[in-house]
Amino acid sequence: MRRLPPRPLALRGRSITTSSALKRQPARAFHPQINPDGEDLQDRADTTRIWLRATQAMVSEYIKDTADRSWAVQVDRRTVDRYFDELIVRLIHPIEIAADTVRQEGTYRAA
Repeated sequence: MRRLPPRPLALRGRSITTSSALKRQPARAFHPQINPDGEDLQDRADTTRIWLRATQAMVSEYIKDTADRSWAVQVDRRTVDRYFDELIVRLIHPIEIAADTVRQEGTYRAA
């Protein structure tokens, strides 16, 4: 059986979209001996969410392309999307809670 390559236009378009989304993110680094403030943590959460959503879009497109080309593949995009949604909630939510906590503690310390 002849193997077909992935649809180049769909995957290339998704790759370009992903690259442009990631390039819009500011490059931020934490100093290892300085505690990040709430805004730093929120920036990290937002950046991580964008990276994961961009990765999700590429993986989803690749799975769709694979499933479209083989009757034997029984995985669809919704499965991939559910896994990524759960991953994002489990990773990002604690960072956002920490950002809120740090902001509130900063407000209490200032008062």
